[in-house]
Amino acid sequence: TSYEVASFDTIVYGNGTGIYAYSTEALVQGNTAYRNGIGFVGSVGGFIMGNRAFGNSVGISLQGGGGATAEGNVVYANN
Repeated sequence: TSYEVASFDTIVYGNGTGIYAYSTEALVQGNTAYRNGIGFVGSVGGFIMGNRAFGNSVGISLQGGGGATAEGNVVYANN
């Protein structure tokens, strides 16, 4: 599969939303999100795989639009 938007090996912190995967063309993989409102958001078919989320209000949120996928993530110590 080919993706038009991708985020790999990024560290995000201190934001409302760490990384937002919006579209079946979006792949978010191998990233770390901490101290955000929401670490990762998937919507409209986005793929969130193999990431780490901790210390956020919400670790991973799959939202409206359907079809988003979250697999193989490590999520801990979120509120």
